[in-house]
Amino acid sequence: MRRRFPSQRSKFSVDSPKGFSLLELLIVISIGLVIMGFSIPMVQSALRNYTLNSAATNITRVMQLARYTAIRQGSNACTVLVGTIFGIDAIDNVAGTPGCDGALDPNAMAIALPSGVSMTDTGPVTTGMNFSTAPVAVADPFAITFTSRGGTTDSPTVDLIYLTGWGNSTAVTVSGAGRARTWQYNGSTWR
Repeated sequence: MRRRFPSQRSKFSVDSPKGFSLLELLIVISIGLVIMGFSIPMVQSALRNYTLNSAATNITRVMQLARYTAIRQGSNACTVLVGTIFGIDAIDNVAGTPGCDGALDPNAMAIALPSGVSMTDTGPVTTGMNFSTAPVAVADPFAITFTSRGGTTDSPTVDLIYLTGWGNSTAVTVSGAGRARTWQYNGSTWR
């Protein structure tokens, strides 16, 4: 025999409302908009810092490629900024021609500076850059010449190029031995 229990009323009866009220939806949307309002500036700042640091890393790569090109070809190779394009200067291997004439080599690596990033010869003091002598800022067209031995023609001086954008600074240094390095400024010192 089966026992029958009296029917119990379900928690979700036909009489209870279904879904969310308009007030509940407006509260959730308002909370989402406030969170988004706080996060958008942080995301923009992070993207700008990433863009600036990426530009400095790419400048360093071009410097190292110019150094390797000079070693490989046994003649001077230069880097140069033409407009917003930074790359390796055309290399003249014909006897008696000087090379490094300010024209970009169409067959060599070149990068375009991102919008909002500029190269300059002025920036924060070089506190924290551990060199025996203070780096010397390179002026426009930011040409650095590498010799066939891999060093720079400015040896033993350390060349320095600042990149600025959105109130932030990064720097690229090239030692007299031809080694390039990227630096970030944290507001008081370089690291």
